[in-house]
Amino acid sequence: MSRVPSRMGAFLAAYRLDRDLWILFTSFFLWAFGQGMYFYIWPLFMQDLGATPVQIGTLFSVAQLTMTLTYVGGGLLADRYDRKWVMILSWLIAVPSALVFARATRWTDLLPGIVMFYCFSGMPAFNAYVAARVSSTSRASAFSIVYASAPLGMLFAPALGGLLAEVVGMRTVFLISFGVYVAATLVMLPLRSQRPQPASAPAPRQDASAGTGAIPGHVTSIKPAKLATLIPTFTLVILAYFLLFVATPYISPYLRASCGMGMAQIGILGSVTAASELALSLVFGGVGGKWGKVPALAFSLTLFALSIACLTLPGGLYLLMLAFVLRGAARLAQSLMTAMVPDVSPRHALGRHFGAFGALTGVATVAAPYLGGWLYDLSPTGLFAGAACAIFALAIVVQALAVIARARQTRRRDGTPRVPA
Repeated sequence: MSRVPSRMGAFLAAYRLDRDLWILFTSFFLWAFGQGMYFYIWPLFMQDLGATPVQIGTLFSVAQLTMTLTYVGGGLLADRYDRKWVMILSWLIAVPSALVFARATRWTDLLPGIVMFYCFSGMPAFNAYVAARVSSTSRASAFSIVYASAPLGMLFAPALGGLLAEVVGMRTVFLISFGVYVAATLVMLPLRSQRPQPASAPAPRQDASAGTGAIPGHVTSIKPAKLATLIPTFTLVILAYFLLFVATPYISPYLRASCGMGMAQIGILGSVTAASELALSLVFGGVGGKWGKVPALAFSLTLFALSIACLTLPGGLYLLMLAFVLRGAARLAQSLMTAMVPDVSPRHALGRHFGAFGALTGVATVAAPYLGGWLYDLSPTGLFAGAACAIFALAIVVQALAVIARARQTRRRDGTPRVPA
């Protein structure tokens, strides 16, 4: 048998996950399937319960506020206790939310379920668990592949959920989601424990896949130079998160109002977005490490800006499909930003730094949906056009930062640049 070429072998190696990461992949897949059943049509359900655009924004702002507050506590828990059980506890808190949604008769009845579902105290532990099982060179690939489980879970769920919502009603959809959430939590039980290492513990020498949960060669203190180079990028992407949450809650209501689409049709478009997210995650999981996280991030932001812009242009169904294909870049941007956190974090504080990052992005997005509701009331097209222009401008600045950082690295490597004659 002929040997696999070295380039192909390196490409395939990017997709290798160990047993525990596959367990996280499976659990995240099931959770995404359950949420995907109603994710894209949820704002329509809020409308059906009597919510105005501003009230829809209020519900999403409460979700972001809950996520922000629980991220901080979750980061502390992830660095003190077994990360497996921190994740499972967070999952258990969120599971009953689907039952609350199923019983809602007014939009205000959704609030307790939203608080439960967006209790993200387990996500810093989730991210720290992934980061602690791979080397720094494989981190972007590992995060891209693990997070690819979400669009994979949503591949058929939105279309199925939209169809069931029109045939049997949203309450049945929520009950199905509840069952899937239970399954996603049970899948976590065979996961091996991962206790955070104390700050004084020496960096282990063995391979990360050996089950120690440590990052080979990971530092025990923050790299100030590396942090300084990433602060501008973090700042810009937090602003991009804000713009994303200004616009996205109102895409489905806009399609219902302007295009006359029902839940089944919007659910199909949601599946199109999930397919795009999956393809982008797999592609950037294989080559994103080679391109670099920041250039890949700039590219993903550009695609998302184009997706928002397509909503405002006359072009019929084909342009609308393109908008939802490009919309998949939003999740890619999130996974790439998450993969940057361990680059500046000591191994004993991964959970706290993931929690801090989640809190910062959450703070930036708490008011965004509420503001989006007011802007949507004023001009839906103006909301989407403004968000697209702003995100595209951010993508250009992020790419410029990548070019500047690469030039500085070249100068440090080659010494003082020669002055042309």
